[in-house]
Amino acid sequence: MALKRLALSRQSGVRFGALALGFTMTLCLGAASHAAVTSPCDPQYMDALEGRAYLEAQREIMQNQNLIVKPDSVLEYSCFDSILRTIARANGDRSNFSESNRWGEVPNHGTQSLDNAIQAVVGASLTSYITANFNHNYLGGRAAINYTPTSVVPGSATYSCSEMARVWQAAKCMNFFDRTDDQFFDFPYYTNNANDPRKLPQACNSTAINNTWMNRAFNSAPNRYTLSPENPLDAANFTVDNVTTYLSRINPVGVAPAANCDNNPIPTGVVVYRQGFAPEYYYEKVCTNPGCYYVPSGAGTQAAPSNAGQCQQ
Repeated sequence: MALKRLALSRQSGVRFGALALGFTMTLCLGAASHAAVTSPCDPQYMDALEGRAYLEAQREIMQNQNLIVKPDSVLEYSCFDSILRTIARANGDRSNFSESNRWGEVPNHGTQSLDNAIQAVVGASLTSYITANFNHNYLGGRAAINYTPTSVVPGSATYSCSEMARVWQAAKCMNFFDRTDDQFFDFPYYTNNANDPRKLPQACNSTAINNTWMNRAFNSAPNRYTLSPENPLDAANFTVDNVTTYLSRINPVGVAPAANCDNNPIPTGVVVYRQGFAPEYYYEKVCTNPGCYYVPSGAGTQAAPSNAGQCQQ
């Protein structure tokens, strides 16, 4: 018996190469000439990939920017205004400071002259800096606690500061989804600038996710991919989908549930020629069950190979 795989024979090598080249050219040309194609040669396919990648990256950036909080000022954590008040009231020789009469009497001199001088030079600037740059609660506005510097006058000789412990406790105990904007939203939600979750400490004015990118990513049908709103705490159980294993097609015959060879052979795309047997020409197929093999049937010619047959043990 002469058994040949015609697709791999020497006589058909040149013909197969020409056929493959022609098929590739036809595929690419077809992608350019037809509106509805699935070929990766279609430039719209690349546009969709680019659009979806942009949307995914932009949404992740926005989510991270929302959850990674703005750092607070070390001047708040260290109670720098309290340090200034302590310096103003420090014990010891004060003859070299503003309250000294060492070089003669000073007009409007008093026991709080040093306090006033420190307040004018440093304290006022400190308050202005904190108010302009950190005028919100700790952790970029997410915590319920805050720190407001006080005036150096009247001063105090006692330094006491527990702000670092307070803010660490607040950060450690902060939960996810304690704000409405701490959720994961679909792309259409972000197309509305009012839905930008980045609201602390100041709101952003553009999500950068718009309908132009939505249409590119979803082939002008973004509404088909919009999630239906639902309550994440509705306590309803999800529906369990049955798992389809197809064990009847892959188990050996006799091992349940494979009682027989599965009669859904998989075509390989190769034409086989066997001289002196019927059919002489047939399409090769593979049986999935171990121990089963494909038996072709019917009539088959070189021009019209047989496509009939079944799996047997």
